[in-house]
Amino acid sequence: MQARFIGAEALLRWQHPEHGLIEPDEFIPIAEETGLIHRIGREVLRRACLELETWPAAHARARISINVSPWQLFSQDFVRTLQETVASTRADPRRITLEITENAFLHDLDDAASKIRALEAAGFQFSLDDFGSGYTSLESLKKLPVRELKIDRTFIEGLHPGSHDRFIEAMITIAHHLELFVIAEGVETEDQRTALAGLGCNAIQGYLVSPALPAAAFHRWLTGLAGQAIPASSS
Repeated sequence: MQARFIGAEALLRWQHPEHGLIEPDEFIPIAEETGLIHRIGREVLRRACLELETWPAAHARARISINVSPWQLFSQDFVRTLQETVASTRADPRRITLEITENAFLHDLDDAASKIRALEAAGFQFSLDDFGSGYTSLESLKKLPVRELKIDRTFIEGLHPGSHDRFIEAMITIAHHLELFVIAEGVETEDQRTALAGLGCNAIQGYLVSPALPAAAFHRWLTGLAGQAIPASSS
């Protein structure tokens, strides 16, 4: 079966003039503590929306996923700022998925759910990122108006055809009962893809599809997909 491209995730990297490439795990916590995360978040969203508008017409329904920090989610003007930023780029909110990690909901589940519903009504979609690595209860999962669940990459390592990972199978089964679309993160081998397909996973992302690419390189990669099979369903 030929796989299809359904979307991409916007990843944040810092190219420092002296220290080279700095991963987000190193600077995002500092940005959150200092409050700079709000400015960074707006700029990431703006650039992602502008990039989305350049995608080839063949992928006009593909989505772009953007990570949202808990600090952003619980700020008073989160909904307004997000809507204004997207409107300024004329991007279609129906093509934007906002990814939030499990632990973001520990602070105030009701407030988070309220904001998610408001943005969902405006066309945005939400994804529960890194599922399985945090503390989300099944009751919380039922309350959250998310449409998508992403299985954390730590559960994918070592997966191969014939291996029957009951934990992954249980996560996928529960997600499907809740009518959630399931994506596996960090997929690097064809064996992992085959095993996940056998467990009913809807889509994958990771090095098997493509490594992280700068915007210009990604655009060339995406343009080159026309009429070609790709080894996975998501990148």
